[in-house]
Amino acid sequence: MEAVVAWLKDLRYLDDAAFARDRAAGLVAPGRLGPRMAERRLVAAGIPREAARRAVQEALGDDEVARCRTLAERRARGSPAALDDREKSRLSRFLLGRGFSGRAVSAALGVYVDDAEDR
Repeated sequence: MEAVVAWLKDLRYLDDAAFARDRAAGLVAPGRLGPRMAERRLVAAGIPREAARRAVQEALGDDEVARCRTLAERRARGSPAALDDREKSRLSRFLLGRGFSGRAVSAALGVYVDDAEDR
């Protein structure tokens, strides 16, 4: 069995890093998941945490706020600025649950979100 796995790796049929990069790009595509949730999904798929984090950051770049804003606009069916405080609060909980950081949610919605993990 080990010989077969080694042979497949030599042929590059089994490449965890390539899988992580491709899967991360799909998970953090605009309107999908935030980096935290994408990283959790990669780890659940068997990718080591550091490799998952690198793949997500590579796929995301510096675009977390823009991707968060895209999902917020889709979810709000328009501009989140038009929402009242209760709707913004609900939307911010949704976005945090999707794995976006408090900073990204705050910037996307123009509200303050206390996110202890960002400290």
